[in-house]
Amino acid sequence: MKKICFFISSVELAGGTERVCSAIANKLAELGWQVSVLSMYGDVSFFPLRSEIQVACVFQKKQSSKFLPYTVFKIRGLLTTLNPEILVSVDSAMFVYAFVSSWWLGIKHLVWEHFNFHVSLGSRIRTIARKLAAKYSAIIVTLTVGDKEEWKTNLKCKSKLVTIANPSPFTPMSVELINRKPVVLAVGRITYQKGFDRLLNAWKTVTLQIDTNWKLHIVGSGEDEQLLSEKVEALGIAASVRLIPRTANIKSHYMESSIFCLSSRFEGFPMVLLEAQSFGLPLVSYNCKTGPAEIINDGNGILIEDGNEQLMADALIKLMGDRELRTEMGSRSLRNSHKFDINVIVGQWTALLNTM
Repeated sequence: MKKICFFISSVELAGGTERVCSAIANKLAELGWQVSVLSMYGDVSFFPLRSEIQVACVFQKKQSSKFLPYTVFKIRGLLTTLNPEILVSVDSAMFVYAFVSSWWLGIKHLVWEHFNFHVSLGSRIRTIARKLAAKYSAIIVTLTVGDKEEWKTNLKCKSKLVTIANPSPFTPMSVELINRKPVVLAVGRITYQKGFDRLLNAWKTVTLQIDTNWKLHIVGSGEDEQLLSEKVEALGIAASVRLIPRTANIKSHYMESSIFCLSSRFEGFPMVLLEAQSFGLPLVSYNCKTGPAEIINDGNGILIEDGNEQLMADALIKLMGDRELRTEMGSRSLRNSHKFDINVIVGQWTALLNTM
């Protein structure tokens, strides 16, 4: 087995990127690969890593980019010690550091993109890194076919482009074992990207069109919590909406709900849709870039024109009023979730890594 190192911004973060990286790293180590993780800052992983995985960090605390020359020197030293055959930049932005720091070390590069091509989050480094990766990385892994096409269209890629979806962190659970409540569930960071303001507008329409005991639960924390709370009050929907802080026990919310809704303005690959599928939930989602259209494609949910709040309301009303339809879509969700099983996804990773 080859030696592989995952180069990530920080193992201490608790986001989807870090969770998926930990899951893939653990599974590869379990299969006998020699796995290490190089963290730009922090060396205590939020998500558990197997004991045989070596974790190293460049800095204990986050540093400013003005330390770039010293940063490159430190990364190079750590790469010399870890001595990987393959270096995976987890997020294209990391490739700037990986490429410069590993010059002449004989390391093969793979870039694992976690955002869609048109999202840089204001990072000029990410834009530069994508151009470098297209030319100098051996392989670029995107999470969706749609994003792979964006790379092809917008950059002259010498690198091999491959699509591998993220795995679901949950084992599929039979619909019959779940005690459902009349709840529409949404999960995510309370921020502009996730579009919960759009969901509240649609929910207001729902409450005006039907008299129902259904509730909307939004689970998450973030910088826009106060704004979202104020919007709930302004719309007069507080009686049917619960804003629930981020929780480590998100599984219980999936198990108790009857419909899952995604209202994001953009995504890289919406992990919450994979999670909801694993619990047999019918899905309702805006067709934002990128990911929803590659998950909701087998009768497992309803894909809505991006930003059309009336159509979102109509879809929710339709599902809320038709238990048989919810059951059918939920069964299809459960069936579709097996395509994103960790063993299936890691099989794709090992096949790809063995070509390098």
